[in-house]
Amino acid sequence: MQTNQGKLWDTIDALTSSKELEDPVLINDEYYYLRARELMLKRKEEIKLRLLELDDIPSKRRELRAEMKGIDYCVSILDKNH
Repeated sequence: MQTNQGKLWDTIDALTSSKELEDPVLINDEYYYLRARELMLKRKEEIKLRLLELDDIPSKRRELRAEMKGIDYCVSILDKNH
């Protein structure tokens, strides 16, 4: 999100000044859907690896498993609404 926001402001600045754009403005729902889904699934894999590799305290492990469930829920909502 942060990189997209910076790129968006750079693009807006370029549109309102004499600077030339590096890349065209991309407003594509498919791109953002796939990107969001990819980032969530990547985070889920990172959490899985952490649960396997590290022996955290039980409360932290519960928190990580809850985050994985939240990611699964978000992905399912994305898939249903896409």
